[in-house]
Amino acid sequence: GISWLPKTYIQDGFKTGLVICIYLAIVHGFKPGLMQLSSAKEFMVGFGFALGVCLPVWSSGLEPTIWMGSIGLFGLLCWSNCRLIDCWENQQPWHPFECVVLVLGSMVCMTSVPMAILICHAMALLFLMVIHFYIAGRNRDLARVLADCALLVPLITRIMP
Repeated sequence: GISWLPKTYIQDGFKTGLVICIYLAIVHGFKPGLMQLSSAKEFMVGFGFALGVCLPVWSSGLEPTIWMGSIGLFGLLCWSNCRLIDCWENQQPWHPFECVVLVLGSMVCMTSVPMAILICHAMALLFLMVIHFYIAGRNRDLARVLADCALLVPLITRIMP
């Protein structure tokens, strides 16, 4: 079973599961309203994914000021990934307001993260931009795969000093 997992992982995993259930209720219960807002669904998917991936970090008992900015940046990266894929699949433009949210969100989060994480965040966003401007128009399937690969860029911090 799951008895080998630390108790905090199970408790916080349960909380993450509740957040996912709330997300599903919102998406399927209020679809005509809330989900019509530009990128609301992608925003929730991106940050939900980031919370799930980062479960060991936020369950570690460390002060939130240590990890909150990093998870925030990863959440913004995941949201950008979801939103760009949605733009490609539905042939919609990336709204300027979304750029403002991305930039301002990144600025808020970057005040508390190490330089290596900032560099990886910038590299991943640059990778997404290159995919968006140079690949998505030619090969949407390849663009989707590469956009998901952009989410792996933060792993570089594991090898950076």
